[in-house]
Amino acid sequence: MNEQDEKMLGKALGRAVEAQPVRETRFEESRLAAELTHPGGFGFPLFRFAAAAAVVVLVLGAAYVAQQRTLQGPGATPTPTQSAPAVVTSPTPIPSPTGTPLPGHLNHSVVYCARNGAPPFALDVSGITGASPETRIQQRLEALQALRPLGPTEDGPCPMGFPSSARIARVVVNGDLAQVDYTVPGDDWQHDAMSQYDPLIAEIVFTASEEPGIRQVWITQNGGQAAQVRAGRVGGGLTPGFLIKSADAREDVLGYAVTADSSFSVDGNTGNVSATRWSVDDVAPGVARYVIELAGVAAEPKVNVTATRNNEAANPDLGKWVIAITLEAGGATASGTTVIDKTPLRSISIAHGIGNPVSVTLIQLGLDDLRPWRVGYLANPTRLVIDIGAPTSTVAANLVGYKAEVSGKTIHVTGAARAFEAHVSWRIKDSSGRQIAAGGIQGSIGTSPLWGIFDTTITAPQNYSGDASLELFLVSAKDGSDTNLVSMAIQLR
Repeated sequence: MNEQDEKMLGKALGRAVEAQPVRETRFEESRLAAELTHPGGFGFPLFRFAAAAAVVVLVLGAAYVAQQRTLQGPGATPTPTQSAPAVVTSPTPIPSPTGTPLPGHLNHSVVYCARNGAPPFALDVSGITGASPETRIQQRLEALQALRPLGPTEDGPCPMGFPSSARIARVVVNGDLAQVDYTVPGDDWQHDAMSQYDPLIAEIVFTASEEPGIRQVWITQNGGQAAQVRAGRVGGGLTPGFLIKSADAREDVLGYAVTADSSFSVDGNTGNVSATRWSVDDVAPGVARYVIELAGVAAEPKVNVTATRNNEAANPDLGKWVIAITLEAGGATASGTTVIDKTPLRSISIAHGIGNPVSVTLIQLGLDDLRPWRVGYLANPTRLVIDIGAPTSTVAANLVGYKAEVSGKTIHVTGAARAFEAHVSWRIKDSSGRQIAAGGIQGSIGTSPLWGIFDTTITAPQNYSGDASLELFLVSAKDGSDTNLVSMAIQLR
C-alpha cells in the first residue's frame, strides 16, 4: 500500500469512526453538576480561579493583538495575476531526442480517435520517445495526423482518422497548459467545425493532454493566431467554422448535455466485499462499468463516492481523475493496483483497512476524464454498479439510455434511471413523429439516490417497418409532465 492509499484509508476510517454512536453522560450525573450542587468542596474554588485566570489571559491577548494591528496597519491583499497562454511566434519544428520512460505503468504512447455518439478512445502508437513534454506532445500529434480517414467500405480501428490537412508546427508548455500551433495553408482546415464538441477538436485536445500534468490545450494556427476550424466552400471562400478563443480541458469537449457529479453517498447497510469485476464498451460505447458484489447485505449498502482530480506526479498510475469508492466493509478481494488502459478506465486500485469498530475498503478508479457517472443497485446478490460515461446524446439528469438493439420487431433496451417507484416510460414514434406504441419499464430500484438498472425487451407494432425512434422518459409525480427525455434512433424491419 502506498502513502496516498494510507492517507485515504486513514481519512475513511476516521469518517467511519465518527459515524459510530457515542455514549454520553447526562449533565445531572456529571462531576461538574456535583460541584455546582456542593460549592463547599475543594474543586469549586479551584474551578472559579481557573476560569477567572482564563478570562484575564483572553482580555490581555485581545488588547495586545489590537495594539499590533494599530501599529502595523491593515494588511495588503495581493492582487491575483492571470498568466496568458504563451503565444507562438514562429512554427519552428522541434527535434525528437530519445528520453527516459514516463513514471508509472500507464501506456502514454497513444493518440485519441473520435467516434460517433461517444467521446474519443485511445489508440496505441509507436515512437513517443521524446525527452521533454513538448517533444512528446508533438510526437503524439504527428502520429494522430498520420491517421487518414477511412472510406465507406474500408475497415480499421479509427474510421474518422484525422480529417484535416493542418499539420502540427510547434508545442509550448506553460504549467498545465499546452499550446499547440498548427500550420494551416490558406486558413483552410478542410474540416468544418460547428462547436467545441467537434470530433477533430476533441481528438487534438485528448491527444495533446495525454501528457501527464497537462490539463488544458489551446489550439492556434499559423504562428499563434486564433484557430478557426473551417473548410473551403464549393465555388470558393471559407465556411464560418468554429473560432477557438480559449484553452479546453477534456471535459470541455466531451459533448454531454449534463455535467458529472462530484460526490455521492448512501447511509445504508454494511457487509463484506465478496467480488468485483469491470468492463469497458460492453454496456455501451464509452462506458466503463465497475461492479462490487457484497455479502451479508440484504438492502441498500452504505457507500461514499467522490470524484477528484488526480495529482499525476504523486500518483502516476491513476490517470487524470479518480473516482474513490469507500465502503464500510471488509474485503475478500486482493489489494493492489491493476492497470487497465482502456478508455476511460486507466487503472483500479484496491486497499483494505482493518479498524475497530469498523473496517473499510477503498477502491480507486483511475480515469482519462470526468464524464457523467452514476451509482446503481442490483439485488440477489446485492451489487453496487458504478457506470462511468454513456452515449453522448442519450443522457439526462436522472435517466440514461445505453442501447436499443433491434431484431425484427423486438427491441432490447438497456439503461439506468433515478425514478419514482422505479418506473420508466417509453414510446415509439415513426419517421413522421407519430406515436405507434407506448409502455413502461421497471428499474432495479426506485425512489432512491441509487440508480435503478433496466435491461429488458419491448415489442414494436407488426404493421410498421422503417426508420423510427424510441423515446425514454420519466413522468413527473408533481404534474404528470414528461421529464428527462432521451431519444434513440432505431430501424424496424
